[in-house]
Amino acid sequence: TMKFDFSALTVIAVSVAGSWTGLSVKYDRKLSVLSEKIDTCACSKGDADRTSTDSAILSQVAESLETSKRVERRMDAETDTKQSNEDSPFTKDGDGWWVAAPKFDFHALTVIAVSVAGSWTGLSVKYDRKLSALSKKIDICSKGEAAPTSTDSDILSQVAEATKLSCQSLETSERVERRLDAETDIKRTDDDSPFTKDGDGWWVAAPGAMFLIPGGLVIGSRNYACNYGEGVLSVDGGEYSGYNCPSGDGSVTFGEGNKAEGDSATVTGGTYNVAKGIDSSITGGYGNVAEGDSSSVTGGEFNVAEGTYSSVTGGHGNVAEGAYSSITGGYSNTAEGKDSSIMGGYGNKAEGYYSFVTGGEGNVAEGDNSSITGGYGNTAQGYYSSVTGGQYNKASGDVSSVTGGSGNTAEGQYSSITGGNDNKAEGNYSTVSGGKKNAAAGEGSSILGGSLNSVSGKEATVSGGSRNQGLFYRLGREEERRSRRRILYLRRISEQCQRKRSHGRNQARGISVSVSGGLRNTSKAKCSSVLGGWMNNSEGYRSVVSRG
Repeated sequence: TMKFDFSALTVIAVSVAGSWTGLSVKYDRKLSVLSEKIDTCACSKGDADRTSTDSAILSQVAESLETSKRVERRMDAETDTKQSNEDSPFTKDGDGWWVAAPKFDFHALTVIAVSVAGSWTGLSVKYDRKLSALSKKIDICSKGEAAPTSTDSDILSQVAEATKLSCQSLETSERVERRLDAETDIKRTDDDSPFTKDGDGWWVAAPGAMFLIPGGLVIGSRNYACNYGEGVLSVDGGEYSGYNCPSGDGSVTFGEGNKAEGDSATVTGGTYNVAKGIDSSITGGYGNVAEGDSSSVTGGEFNVAEGTYSSVTGGHGNVAEGAYSSITGGYSNTAEGKDSSIMGGYGNKAEGYYSFVTGGEGNVAEGDNSSITGGYGNTAQGYYSSVTGGQYNKASGDVSSVTGGSGNTAEGQYSSITGGNDNKAEGNYSTVSGGKKNAAAGEGSSILGGSLNSVSGKEATVSGGSRNQGLFYRLGREEERRSRRRILYLRRISEQCQRKRSHGRNQARGISVSVSGGLRNTSKAKCSSVLGGWMNNSEGYRSVVSRG
C-alpha cells in the first residue's frame, strides 16, 4: 500500500514555488543585463567578454525543465499503483486486493498541482516572450555589422537553446495540466461522492448510496489459505490471519473458522461450521454441517442437515437425512424419511415418509405417516400408525394405535390398545382397554380389562375378569373357517390353564356373544350373553343369563 505524507508534499510544493519566484527574479535581472548589452551592440563589437551569466541562464532553464519532467514521471509512477478514483478510501496492493488507503486529501493535491502547472505555464510564457524580443534585438544588431562575431554566434546559439528548453518546459506543463483535467473529468466530485469524512477521520456513506463490488469484500483479516469465490463477503477477526473461507460464489461467512463452500451459501455466526450445499445456510453453533442444497442448521453443535431443504434447529448430534426433513432440538436424533420430523428427545428415528416423533427416547416411527409421542423404545410400523407414550409398545398394523402402557402390540388394521401391559390387539378393528396379557384376535373383538383374557370370535367381547375366552362354537361362516387354527390353539391354552387351577373359566363361544365377569360361565349361541355368576350357560339365540 502506498503511504502518502501530505504535509511533506505541502512543504515541497511551497519550496518549489519559492524557488520559482527566486528563479524568475534572477532571470529577469540577467535578461535585463543581456538586453542592455545588445542595445549598445556590445555583443557585435566584440568589446565584451563572454560572461558566465549566459551559461547560467541556460543551466537554470534546463533545471526548470528537468523539474517539470520529474514531477510528470512521479505522476506516472503513482498512477500505476493508485486507484483511478482519487476520492475512494481504497488502494490496490500487489495481489490485486483493494486495501483501505491512508488518509489522503486528493482535492488539496489537485489545487497544488494546478497551481504548480499554472506557474510553470506562466513562467514559460513569460520567458518565451522575453527571449523572443531578445532574439529580435540580436537579429537587428547582427544586421548592422559585416559579419557576426563568434560571440554573436554563441549568444544566438544560447538564445535558441533557451527558447527550445522553454518550449519543452511549456509542453511538459501542458501535458501535466491536461492529465489533471482528464482525471478530473472521470473522477467523482465531492458533491456526488458516496463517502464523506467526519471529524474523526471516518469515511461515512451517503444516505441511499449503493455499492457494486463484483469481486468480493473481506472485513478484518485475509485467510491466505482460502480460495475466495466471486462476489463474496467475509467478516474475519483473526489477529494475524483470517480463518473464515467463503469459497463458493456469492457466499458469506461471519464468525470464526467457518466455511461457505456452496454457491450462495451463508454462515452467519458460530465456530467451525461448514455450509456445503448450494444455497445452504448455518446460523451459529459449533461444528455444524449443512450438506444438502438449500439445507439449514440453526445453532446447536455437531448437527448435520444432509437432505435437500432439510433443517436442524439446535440440539446436539442430530442428523436430518431425508429431503424436506426437520429436527428441532434434542440429542442424536435422525430424520431419515422424506418430510419426516422430530421434535426433541434422545436417539429417536423418523424413518417413514411424513413420519413424526415428539420427544421421548429410542422411539422409531417406521411407517409412512406414522407418529410417536413421547415414551421409551416405542415403534410405529404401520401406515398412519401411532404410539402415544408408554414403553416398548408397537403399532404394527395400518392405522393402528397404542396409548400408553408397556409391551403392548396393536397388530390388526385399525386395532387399538389403551394402556395395560403386554396386551395384543391382533384382529382387524379389535380393541384392548387395559389389563394384562389380554389378546383380542377376532375381527371387531374387544377386551375391557382384566388379565389373560382372549377373544377370537368376530365382534366378541370380554369385559374384565381373568382367563376369560370368547370363542366361535359353530363354524358356519367363511371368517370362522379361516380362524379355525387360531381357535383350536386358544382352546388348548385354555385347557392347560384349567388343569393347573381348580376353579373354572368363562367362555364366550358364539358370534357377537359376551361374558361380563363371574366364574366358569359359557355363552355359546349367537348374540347371547352372561352377566356374571357361576357355571351359567347361555345357549339360545339372543339369550341372557344375569347371574346364578
